[in-house]
Amino acid sequence: MGQSAKFAFSSRRSSIKLKVYLIALADFNKVILLTPDNASGYNNRGSTYSNLGEYQRAISDYSKAIEIDSNYADAYGNRGLVYHELGKKQKARKDLQKSAIIFQQQGDFNGYRQVKDILDNLR
Repeated sequence: MGQSAKFAFSSRRSSIKLKVYLIALADFNKVILLTPDNASGYNNRGSTYSNLGEYQRAISDYSKAIEIDSNYADAYGNRGLVYHELGKKQKARKDLQKSAIIFQQQGDFNGYRQVKDILDNLR
């Protein structure tokens, strides 16, 4: 495959990913509109914003999910990852540690191990 073909393929793939994220965003907006106390809706929309590089919106949605459900380990973990991406290492570590604790308390040892691995690899 030549360089121009590779670029066209890569551009098309990026365009498809963007469309998928925008469709997901519209779907999560509907979920939140219909069930505003749905922590999962906010967490999932936050992940979509994160994938789009809209980190402040992602943090806002993860925070709302945590406000709704203070034991939502995934939301703490996701917010921690975004804080890490933004270079806010202390906030990242705090959220990831909280996520690990909640996973452990809930008996989700797979989730706990995944978060501990992330924490072990933070720099």
